[in-house]
Amino acid sequence: EMNEMLEQRVKLRTQELELLRAAVAKTNDMLILTEAPADDPLNAKIVYVNHAFEKETGFKASEVIGQNPSFLHGPKTNKKVLSRIEKSILAKQALHEEFINYRKNGEAYWVELDMVPFRHEEEDKVYWVGVNRNISERKEQEQEMQALLQEKVVLLQEIHHRVKNNLAVITGLLELETYNHDNTVGGG
Repeated sequence: EMNEMLEQRVKLRTQELELLRAAVAKTNDMLILTEAPADDPLNAKIVYVNHAFEKETGFKASEVIGQNPSFLHGPKTNKKVLSRIEKSILAKQALHEEFINYRKNGEAYWVELDMVPFRHEEEDKVYWVGVNRNISERKEQEQEMQALLQEKVVLLQEIHHRVKNNLAVITGLLELETYNHDNTVGGG
């Protein structure tokens, strides 16, 4: 009977793991799992990427396993953001950042990254799970909105300038009219 209970627990645990594995593999967000020596957390190596990562970046899992995720960075990747990520990794703190990564074909895309560290009790390693979401479309919309806002600011400045000029002309005409009126009345 004890054997039967143990087998049932193992079966349930196996089903849970298979369900979790399927959920992680099928999610739309890119998942990256890295491991690093506890005393050298910046020396992280990728140990797992899901299908969404492969689809979005163009890299196969076999091409990236064992690499540091920094290979995804490039010329437009914000150095200040990378510095903040490095500080969070050294402090073993969760982080949330937005920055530019690059696909295998060299194409840039915006990514929103949430990264959380965890440790395995029996190993002297730090693991990080990174959830990456492509936010390029949102960033394009933000840039369009910023451009529209800038256009409106320029338009308002132009309107303000014209109104000010028109008021100056009207003021000048009124002063001239007053002057002419005073001179006609006073001088006549």
